[in-house]
Amino acid sequence: MSVKVDVGEEEGVTIDNILWEITKGDAATIDTSSVEAGSVIVKGNKLGDVTISVTVTAKKGDKTATDTKEVTIHVTPLTYNIGKEISCTGKDWGAAFLDNEITVKKTDLVEVLFSVKSGDALDSTSSVMVKLSPKTAEETESNPQRVQENAVLEMKNSNGTPAGKAEMVRKEAYFTHNYATIKSVAASISQEDDTKVVTIEKIFVTPTDELAFSMHAPLDVEEGKTAVVEAEIDEKDFTSIEWELNDESKATLQVDSEDQRKVSVMGVAAGEVQIKVIIKKGDIVIKEETVTMEVRSNYKGVPIKLDLSDSSIMEATGSKSKVTQSGGSIVIEEENSGLLLKLPYKLQNGASIKVTMKGSLSADSSGFRLYTTPAAPEGGNKVESGSNTYEDMKDKSNMSFDTNATVLTASKDCDYLLVRTPSWNGLVKGVTITEVTLEYL
Repeated sequence: MSVKVDVGEEEGVTIDNILWEITKGDAATIDTSSVEAGSVIVKGNKLGDVTISVTVTAKKGDKTATDTKEVTIHVTPLTYNIGKEISCTGKDWGAAFLDNEITVKKTDLVEVLFSVKSGDALDSTSSVMVKLSPKTAEETESNPQRVQENAVLEMKNSNGTPAGKAEMVRKEAYFTHNYATIKSVAASISQEDDTKVVTIEKIFVTPTDELAFSMHAPLDVEEGKTAVVEAEIDEKDFTSIEWELNDESKATLQVDSEDQRKVSVMGVAAGEVQIKVIIKKGDIVIKEETVTMEVRSNYKGVPIKLDLSDSSIMEATGSKSKVTQSGGSIVIEEENSGLLLKLPYKLQNGASIKVTMKGSLSADSSGFRLYTTPAAPEGGNKVESGSNTYEDMKDKSNMSFDTNATVLTASKDCDYLLVRTPSWNGLVKGVTITEVTLEYL
């Protein structure tokens, strides 16, 4: 903002002082230090009104005169004009990729304005679901299903809405840091008929007063090695951080000399330890959080061959389950939720595991995909996958397969290796698994 001053035609009049002030509201702050005299930078911090005054003092000789003006500004959401059309056929997902990425904070209020193209109106019982994802076209091979699977924000109302403005909520399994970058949008409709066109018109981002905080800690640390635990919080939100360890016989702590938000944990002896962070602003504790880590003997980089005859390693929970273990092999005749193989150690979000799997396919098998997943399926096809890479086993030239050391990277903490069908609504069938070897990277 700037002020224009008219002192008339009288000679010898000068501007003695210009004073900017916020007289009402806290939706914005002002800064005069980085602009020329007579100007002020207004920074909107949250939705609401703020009243700003400017008082100008003019001087001629030993006489002064002042005048004050006020203006009220309404702070609105940060608005991104998207204008992307997404074609949705039946209940299948469609996707569009943004021309410019959008960065959002985990505490921001995010809303999406969308509509259904004229002539493609939905019936009264149908609705639209929208998700925002950090994945690019290259990362997903422009596959809408993979876009929506990795979404960090989704509609608050799980039943969606026909059209209009929808509030988005964070998917904690994927929105794990204080900030996320939106690069694509996925949409689907609940109506099973012809193709409909959903237009993503705008995305609104509004800051809030809520404290943004994320804790990052590995699940384990090896004896004699170190791992970093980090409290993610913006510098302006705290003044000091303290770290506490419950058992120094199992591990030791060393705070980073350059960044007190980070601490190195050295594994000493096998067992479990708890690490507590205490965050203060002045003398007030604004956040406390405790994480548990396991100190383990060396297991990374060492191939681990699963015992496929062990009944506790396998879970097949689908309603059409026909899975047997015989002679050290697993035979899947028919399974609709996916076969789960228990990992010997939990795979942390962002960590990778190398999988070598051998076996054979029957003539009517459609092949399968490998994922990691955090938990057993709830039923049907509702399996929550956790890998952002997978392999299709479709080569039936000799009815045998070898995954050739597939590397899966977990996008959430995972307990299982998952065998799934290539088709979203299909079955795993006609698969014999003779060997599974894992290597934690």
